Amino acid sequence: MTSPARGRAGCAVAAPFAFLGSIGVVAELPNVRNVLKRNDVDWLTFTAGKYKRTVTVFGENTDEAKAKFQSDIDSIHTAFKEHVHTARGAQLQIDEVATGEAWLALRCKELGLVDDLGTADDVILQKAEEGFDVVQLAPKARPRPFPWLSGVSDAVDELRATVTAALSAIPWGATGLDPTGRTLSERVPHGSVRTDADAVDARDDSVSYR
Repeated sequence: MTSPARGRAGCAVAAPFAFLGSIGVVAELPNVRNVLKRNDVDWLTFTAGKYKRTVTVFGENTDEAKAKFQSDIDSIHTAFKEHVHTARGAQLQIDEVATGEAWLALRCKELGLVDDLGTADDVILQKAEEGFDVVQLAPKARPRPFPWLSGVSDAVDELRATVTAALSAIPWGATGLDPTGRTLSERVPHGSVRTDADAVDARDDSVSYR
């Protein structure tokens, strides 16, 4: 079942259990001035410009400095609210949601922060049904810095496969040993004998991201 809301440009879709909101600004820092003072340590700060340094971790924070810092935080919050309000339109009561709180997507839909509920797979499937092309992007393989190492790696893989095949061909049950060197009595203390499945050494060929 498709959703008409998802067809609009700029439509915001969120998974039902997504946590959204947090339209607020926070800043905090410790102040160790008293610790330094008790240990006879002076912290010197040199600035050019009245408000180049407002609050500080090491020095004294005056009321004027704290008020300026709070003013800067409020300005950022105002810009944040205006951006969200412009993007979401009149359907959003910005003062109701710009409290720094966060909600589950179901509540966000009621508040106007999102238009519809669904996962990324839901949206992709709907677009495919509507005739859009679905394009999967894959990272481009990086060239190896030392190409000759690929030959060494291949040789190691081949050797490992040969050793694994040779070990698998040995009738371990007849020898009373397993590839780890333990006897059957060591593996099964109560004397019952069982046959272990052959271990398969599978190499992970997935792409790693750094």
